[in-house]
Amino acid sequence: MMSRAPAAFTLQPGSLAAIKDMPAMIVQRDADNMVTVANTWQWVDKLKEPNMTFEYSEIPGGDHGRVMPGNNPGIYSFFSKHSKPAVN
Repeated sequence: MMSRAPAAFTLQPGSLAAIKDMPAMIVQRDADNMVTVANTWQWVDKLKEPNMTFEYSEIPGGDHGRVMPGNNPGIYSFFSKHSKPAVN
């Protein structure tokens, strides 16, 4: 039986301390009824505690399934700024 590595963090915002050196991007639609803005703000507050590098983008309108369309340039820009060089 193959064992899986443990997740870097859990669904509890306090677990973010385990990945405090990993940049994070949060994109939230304000009409998302699966992951509410209020819930996401709790995560954003937790990102601030260990002084993590992160960007938060709250997009007006749209639901949970429409986070990516229209936001790709900002997401790609974030990854470009925070990518590590390839290891040979």
